[in-house]
Order: sequence, then structure tokens, then C-alpha cells
Amino acid sequence: MLGEIALFGYKHGFLEIYGKGWPNGISKEDSRNKNWVERKKEILSKYRFNLCFENTIAENYITEKIWDSIENYCLPIYYAGKDNSIYKIFPKNSFVDYAEFNTPEELFHYLKKISDIEYKSRLEKCI
Repeated sequence: MLGEIALFGYKHGFLEIYGKGWPNGISKEDSRNKNWVERKKEILSKYRFNLCFENTIAENYITEKIWDSIENYCLPIYYAGKDNSIYKIFPKNSFVDYAEFNTPEELFHYLKKISDIEYKSRLEKCI
């Protein structure tokens, strides 16, 4: 799922892709070859949004992805399946929940139109 969304976003000029395992010429760099913690901070500091999709869908399973994004003032686009427990920690309308969208097109249409006020409000709720 993440690959489909990321490739759609890349193809339509909405995002840049980092990491290995992507088709040739798509990834900006394999950022894990360096000091990953520091490099991730550098990367996230340049962007407003970050795709934070969990590799495993299980109740109460939350990895560093969403936290790294928030720590670097980058609004998470988060996905851990429908009806997960993430809202025990975060209020509704904080991060962007991909579970609320049916297609990558819907997600990127929404992100393109998000106002600065809504963006800041969501990020503050995450923090």
C-alpha cells in the first residue's frame, strides 16, 4: 500500500522518495547508509508532511515513524489500519489519517488544499 501511494505521489510531483528498494531513478538517496537518526532529522526538516505507515497492523503497535515526524515539525500522514488504537494517544484531526481516504488521489487532493491554519492546528494537536 505505501509503495502504491508513494509512487503515485512521486509521479504527480507531490513528494520525494528516500530509501532503497524503489525502481531506478526514483529514490533521492539510500539515507540509511549514513547516521540514520541524524539523517532522518535533516530530511524531515525540509518537508511539511511525512508518510508514516506502520509495517505491522496490530492494536497498540506504534513505531518511531509518527514520533520522528512530529519531533521534526513534519505533519504525519499516518496509517495503521482502520479502527486501530492510535486515537487513545492522539486526538482526532491531529495527524492526517490515511484510513480516512479511499485512494491516493483523494489524499493528495486533500493535502494540496490544506490551509496553513489547519496544518498548524493539526501539528499543534500532535505535539
